[in-house]
Amino acid sequence: MAQEILDENLKSLSLIDAALALPQFQIPEILTLGENFEYLSGWKDISRLMLLRALVEFRTGKENEAVNSTLRVVRLGHQIEDCGGGQIHYLVGAAIKQMALGALGEMIARATLSCDVLKVYAHKLEQLGANQMGLTNVTKLNYQLLRANISDLASGKNMGISNATMRSAAELLNKPFFNPGKTHKIYADHARARLECIPQMYREILTHQIAVSTNDSVFQLLISGNFIGESLARISKTPSEKVLSQKCRENVAVSATQILLALKCYTLKFQMLPESLNDLVPEFLPVVPVDDFDGKPLRYSPEKKIIYSVGADLMDSGGQKTNAARESLDIPFKINF
Repeated sequence: MAQEILDENLKSLSLIDAALALPQFQIPEILTLGENFEYLSGWKDISRLMLLRALVEFRTGKENEAVNSTLRVVRLGHQIEDCGGGQIHYLVGAAIKQMALGALGEMIARATLSCDVLKVYAHKLEQLGANQMGLTNVTKLNYQLLRANISDLASGKNMGISNATMRSAAELLNKPFFNPGKTHKIYADHARARLECIPQMYREILTHQIAVSTNDSVFQLLISGNFIGESLARISKTPSEKVLSQKCRENVAVSATQILLALKCYTLKFQMLPESLNDLVPEFLPVVPVDDFDGKPLRYSPEKKIIYSVGADLMDSGGQKTNAARESLDIPFKINF
C-alpha cells in the first residue's frame, strides 16, 4: 500500500526534491493579521509523503538513503521556519521537524550503519536546531502587523466603519480606554524582549518575560487610560511565549537525536550502554549537549533507557512525561536498542 501511494505521487515527490534543492523557502508577503493560510495543511501532507518514502527505503535495506531522506524533511521544517511567514508558519515548520526527528530516532534504533556514518549524521544535525533567524524575522513581522492593526483600530477601520462621522465618534469613544501610542510602546517592548530571548534558555526567558509583563489588576488596567491596548497586548503575548517554548523543545529534540546517534556508536563498540553521557566524550560527542530549558546537561538513565529534558516546569521528574492530572513534566526520548 505504501508503494502504491508513492507511485501515485511520483510527480509530487519529484517537484518536492527540486524545491528542496533551492536555497530558500519563501511565501508571498503577509500584509494583515488574520490571513487564511490553507496551504499549511498541505505542507504537513508533503512531509508525511516524504517520510513514507524514507520508511519504505529503510524497510527495503536502503538505510543510508532513508536517513538522508528523513534529514531532508528536518531541513524542510527548518526552512519553513524562516519562510517570511508569521508564528503559525514557524510552528508548522517546527512540527514537521519534530515529526521527522521522531522518525529518525526510530531508524537509529534498528539501523545497521557503521559508527563513522552515524557520526556524519550527528554532525549534519548541528545546524538544524531552532531557526533563530526565522524566529527573529517572525518577531519583527508580528510587531509590524500588530502595530498596523492598532493604527487601524484607532481610526475605526478595524470596526468596519467607513462613514467619516461615525469613525470620529469611534475615535472619541476609544480615548478613555485606548491609547494607541502607549499600545505601540507595549508591543515594541514585548518585541524587543522576545528578540533578546531568542538565543536564551527557557529559564532566562521566563525571567525576561516577567520584566515586561503588563499590569496585573483589572483596576489598574481601567485607570491606565489604555484598557483596550493592555488587554490586546495580553492576548497577543501567549502565542509568542508558545513559540519561544517550542524553540527550546526543538533544540532539545535535535540534541537528544545526536545523543542517540552517539549511544548507538558506543553500543556498536562496547555492546552495552554507557553509565554516563560523559563516557561519550570525546570519542562519540565533542561535549554533552545541554538542556535548552535549564542550561544543565541533558539527563540520561541507562536503567530506564531514556534521555530527557526537564521541560517547561524546570523540575527534574526522573523522565516522567506527565503526572496523574496529565500535566506536562519532563520531555523523554526512548532508547530502543
